[in-house]
Amino acid sequence: MAFYIALTFKKKRELLYYLAALVFFGLGLFTASRSFILVSIGGAIGVLFLRFKQKKLIFLIVLVALIVLLVILINSVPFLKDQFDRMLFTVFGIGNSKVDGSTLQRTVWADYAFTLGSENIIFGYGVNGFANISGIDTYAHNNFVEMICDFGVFGIITYYLMFVILGAKAFRTKD
Repeated sequence: MAFYIALTFKKKRELLYYLAALVFFGLGLFTASRSFILVSIGGAIGVLFLRFKQKKLIFLIVLVALIVLLVILINSVPFLKDQFDRMLFTVFGIGNSKVDGSTLQRTVWADYAFTLGSENIIFGYGVNGFANISGIDTYAHNNFVEMICDFGVFGIITYYLMFVILGAKAFRTKD
């Protein structure tokens, strides 16, 4: 959001949102979360597309620069490179031969959360439903199935509806 506001600024003070976006991205990198990195990249591409949808050449240049920066970032930070290598091998069977136990465990938890959620699909089990019902004593590490398990279809629709509405409004703007 900070990146989007910075790109569509109308007043000079809104340029400070670049700083906020950079701080948020830097802090997120310290978590070493692959999901954070992928969502940040996808979000940045979406925001850039919205900002430059009338100027396709600028969008392509910025997109290529973003991809180059991402490759440099992943290759220059050892723990990120190792984590992405293990994830790629585990999911797709490519890369080095290390299997990522974390990815396998989170896949099993997501499957279990979906199974539990489907047993109480309308309203779910409530806050911390997966942690309490599963006996794993942690969250499912997958927001979609966590929402299904904890709050059911009603909760997932209520939660994600705001993103759908905001996304639709963003695509309808004439910028």
